[in-house]
Amino acid sequence: MAGSVPGALLLSGVLCGLYGIGALLGAYVSRVTGDSHAFKANICVVFLVENTFRVALYTAWGILTPAALRQAVLLVPAMLLGLGLGIVSGRLLNERRVKQAVVVMLMLSGGALLFNNL
Repeated sequence: MAGSVPGALLLSGVLCGLYGIGALLGAYVSRVTGDSHAFKANICVVFLVENTFRVALYTAWGILTPAALRQAVLLVPAMLLGLGLGIVSGRLLNERRVKQAVVVMLMLSGGALLFNNL
């Protein structure tokens, strides 16, 4: 699946970087997938669906402004650097440990978001 639609995967990754993703949903997808390739494919679909909805909603509400788009374009180099570091580290690190770390970080970020919004 991941290799069949590279444009959609790139778009989903950019949208995720711009707007984020629900941490609990990411943790769930991580738990129900068997390996890193299935996780990456599933999470890309989640990013694409969720962020397509967000772009439409943010545009309708006037949140997505030209200034916000300019800021997003300025942050693309940092996103590409992070992507490159992730690809390199993905080849070097133990997959099981990385999966555990991702689940923990997603739960922590979800808890922080919940705490900050209460």
